[in-house]
Amino acid sequence: MIISIILAMSFGSSILFFASTLVSSLKQRNIDMYGKENMIICNLGKETVSVLNDSELIGEYGLSYITGYACNDTSGTNNGVAIARLDDKGLDFASIKLLEGKYPEADGELLLEKSSLLRLGLDDAKIGDQITLNVYTPNGENDYLQAPIEKTFTLCGIWDGDAVAYRQTMLLSKKYTEQV
Repeated sequence: MIISIILAMSFGSSILFFASTLVSSLKQRNIDMYGKENMIICNLGKETVSVLNDSELIGEYGLSYITGYACNDTSGTNNGVAIARLDDKGLDFASIKLLEGKYPEADGELLLEKSSLLRLGLDDAKIGDQITLNVYTPNGENDYLQAPIEKTFTLCGIWDGDAVAYRQTMLLSKKYTEQV
């Protein structure tokens, strides 16, 4: 009888331990695949961010600044990648995994997501390479300017875009995006 109780308790403890480990593993897998964020809201103005900051509805948030769209030709904005900058909390939430190189710090440095290299026809690009792209910037009315501006960037890093929200995105430094 005592052996049965001990075995039942051991079995119950083992199941609880297994369930706890499984939940932890699934949470970590979800963070690795999608980042830590629960949602991404783009194009918030400073006033809205201020209201969110004062609200008790949102505990933590990171900011993503979409500053344009880049492609390697002038055929329009359907075959390129988004140009973005994430603040420190946004970078933390996104769980970006660098494959090589570093985050952009200097003017004109570019961190490209690996599938973006293929999309832009840059599959042989290496860290330190100069990359010239046609950049479309917003016109202030939820659309892009018709004529792109040719810009040259230095590839400073390549990252793995498993986080679905950030696939086909290039990240630029804060200093550069504040000038755009």
